[in-house]
Amino acid sequence: MNHAIFWHAWRRSQIDLAGVHAKVVTRHGRVVFYDYDEVCPLTDCNFREMPQASSLDEEMDAEPWFYVGPNDIFPEEFLPFLGLQGDVKEIFLRAHGDLLRAAFWTQMQAQLRAGEVMDVFAYRQSKRLRRNAG
Repeated sequence: MNHAIFWHAWRRSQIDLAGVHAKVVTRHGRVVFYDYDEVCPLTDCNFREMPQASSLDEEMDAEPWFYVGPNDIFPEEFLPFLGLQGDVKEIFLRAHGDLLRAAFWTQMQAQLRAGEVMDVFAYRQSKRLRRNAG
């Protein structure tokens, strides 16, 4: 349970079901929509922290009360879309909570712009296939 799969989530305010190009039903019965129009290089994204509402009216408003640009992404909004609950959610937050902060993503952008190549492995070294010598 220590490993979580990070799935790109998009802002609720940006979902346009008429523009959805594909949908998938997961083994857990959840429907996942992929909007390929919103796929872009990480370096083109504008990662932001969610502004704090100054009133209950702003907080409860159905539409954002602040400006949201076309490439704005609010990482803290990812968590509701992941659908994690209970212990799995707590494990995810302990192991990968940094994925829910804009600072993590802006650091990734800086590393990419500096030419760093980051390896991301789906499995621990002990679980990966090994090459036979010879």
